[in-house]
Amino acid sequence: MPGNGFRRNITLLRILQLIRLRGPLSRAEISRRTGLKRSSITQAVQELLSIGVLEEKTVAPASSQGGRKPVLLGFQDAFGCFAGFEPTDTLLRVVVISIDGKVILREEIPRRPSRNVTEFTAEAASLLSRRYAHLAERLISVGFAIPGAVDPPAGIIRDSWFFSLKDAAVAPLRDMFPWPLYIDNDSNCCLWGELLAEKSEQNPSMVYLLPKLHADARHPVDLGVGIAVDGSVYYGSSSLAGEATTRRWYERGAEDIGFQQDILTGGMPYQRAKQQVLYHLLKHQLPFFRIFDPRRIIIGGDYAYDWEMIKSVLTGPLNASWFSENNNFNKVHPSRERAYAAAYGAASGALIQAFTPPQAARSSHESRTDIIPLLRRISGRSPCNA
Repeated sequence: MPGNGFRRNITLLRILQLIRLRGPLSRAEISRRTGLKRSSITQAVQELLSIGVLEEKTVAPASSQGGRKPVLLGFQDAFGCFAGFEPTDTLLRVVVISIDGKVILREEIPRRPSRNVTEFTAEAASLLSRRYAHLAERLISVGFAIPGAVDPPAGIIRDSWFFSLKDAAVAPLRDMFPWPLYIDNDSNCCLWGELLAEKSEQNPSMVYLLPKLHADARHPVDLGVGIAVDGSVYYGSSSLAGEATTRRWYERGAEDIGFQQDILTGGMPYQRAKQQVLYHLLKHQLPFFRIFDPRRIIIGGDYAYDWEMIKSVLTGPLNASWFSENNNFNKVHPSRERAYAAAYGAASGALIQAFTPPQAARSSHESRTDIIPLLRRISGRSPCNA
């Protein structure tokens, strides 16, 4: 049976999660939303203030009945930070965000081509310990965004073509880090980033499309799809929801691909070929868009900087499709973080999971009560943005 320390940590996590979702709140509002007694809230808030993770913000307006103006509690955004990493063949993308979700740094670092996940993990750990040592002192958690099918609840990388992994356990990678490590599929990470930046109470439904193009006639296109339902990434019954499995397209031929396999290498001007690929990718997703009817569709990946091209496809070849019904054009948006979307999303996923109480966490091995002792250890060190 859980002890008092465990229950107290759960209370602290519930308060932190509520403030993350709702923004600065008064003690009375925290009590009302959590259902906890005011005395319990007072004690828990005092501990979080003494740790330094929360601070008293501006005074809120008094109620219509008058009386004392409530003081709002919010994150001390220089208290701690989260790092996110995304590997490519030639680059390591790094994003560090504050505890309040603000970007502290974005960086692309050239890397030696390697498809070894242990080398990538060691590379990330070394960067945190050396290049970002001033931030690592206040690092709360780390996120990895990797291409392929990842099962976070089971702690397994099911199938990553990038790292040539099948059914690989995440635990050995976690053992290489002195910080909690969160690993997810790159398109799901992109979606976590959009959800963190949204800061909406409407629990939005979203789809994130992550197309990647390759100068390889045998396999010119990859498509990752992230799905969010009620403000949270949807993983499906086996944690494979949204996995487009585009590598299998080319085994089944042009009819399943929807476009010529050599479209990017067959002599057509590259931008024109890229536009044709986008058209066919979106056309293939139309039945899904019609059924799911998401509030937002975000397009990133290798189209992160092609917003004018995206608009031209939506208003041109796809003008008479689902996109034109009920003005659905307005549901399509470019990625907020462009090329850094997966790394930013990995940091965002680490932040969101860190403050998710165990009963709501995605699995028992990702219970976050260990975050509270980590926050206590971080207390008193130099600010994260120093």
